[in-house]
Amino acid sequence: MAMLWQERRQKARTDPLWQAVLTAGDDQTQVLALLNTNAVFAQLPFIEQVPYLSHGQVRWRIPVEVPGLRKRPRDLQRFVMLLDRLAELISTPWVVWHEQTRQDVLNEIVRIRRELQRPHGYLPTRLQALQKKVNHCMQQAPFATAHAQREALDRCLSTCLAVRQAYGWEHQRPLSAVGLAQMREMTQQQAHDYLYTAWMHTPWLTTRLLTNLLDADLAAVPAAVWHHAPSPAEPLALIRAEVAAGLYDPGETLRRLRQCEERGVYVHSLAYSLLRLRRTPDVPWQTVRGSLTMRSL
Repeated sequence: MAMLWQERRQKARTDPLWQAVLTAGDDQTQVLALLNTNAVFAQLPFIEQVPYLSHGQVRWRIPVEVPGLRKRPRDLQRFVMLLDRLAELISTPWVVWHEQTRQDVLNEIVRIRRELQRPHGYLPTRLQALQKKVNHCMQQAPFATAHAQREALDRCLSTCLAVRQAYGWEHQRPLSAVGLAQMREMTQQQAHDYLYTAWMHTPWLTTRLLTNLLDADLAAVPAAVWHHAPSPAEPLALIRAEVAAGLYDPGETLRRLRQCEERGVYVHSLAYSLLRLRRTPDVPWQTVRGSLTMRSL
């Protein structure tokens, strides 16, 4: 009990919301404004948070019901509409969810709807539980294969963005010999791995990897070549700008890259493979939905 009492005193002295409410005193308008600032995730100690001892440690829990304090949606109609939309999303047949976590979210939505029917229902507890269930559902892969694919996709996207942020042509950063070698190795290896991972093929990602590959080729152009007027590397820079914008014709771009090579500007062969892939029909959505759905959401 001494530990519990000490924790209560510490909480009363240090909790910012408790101190602000005490300072507001009898000013009802200010107290209500403080309680409504973050109504779901900021609870008033001793009223919305109850201390208890568990395995020798003091913990604070949120009660299911708080007598004398009501926290309800300001716009009940909009709240119900958003709840319905969430339930519809989680029930959509073409989105592959982990079944148990999907059902946990639906069950929590039912509890919130039931709480709305109670005259003195206290929603923050249920809404916090819903947030945890949704987060868990988003993170839980529907099956083992999808989990492995999602991890591979995460690695691909992380590498792709890291290359763009560190070496992107739009930054116009001079690269050392080591930096250039590292960039070329990363972009070429990633493009190679991507080409042989059919389930990952999507137009946006193909375009992004192609852009990185062209960035590496442009970064490797010797400074002396740029000093020519006109420089034979300028067409490659223009092609790269079209690709980066996503507004390009793969067949025509392929032809122009060959013209660049005829002028003595090197273009990696994987760029042609990515362009040919960009011209082919997309992989059926059923093939990739298990791996990409959770990321897209």
